[in-house]
Amino acid sequence: MILKRAGVDVKEMAGFVYNPLTGRWSLSDDISVNFIAYGTKEK
Repeated sequence: MILKRAGVDVKEMAGFVYNPLTGRWSLSDDISVNFIAYGTKEK
C-alpha cells in the first residue's frame, strides 16, 4: 500500500458502499473497491 511505503502507520480502513435507491453512502467492511484510511506519521 502506498501509505505504508511512505512511512504512514495505517490505524484503520473502512469501505464505502453507495445505495442508488437512497442516494446515500455508508461504511462497510468491504475495502475491495471504495475505501478510506486513517493513519499517522512521525515527523
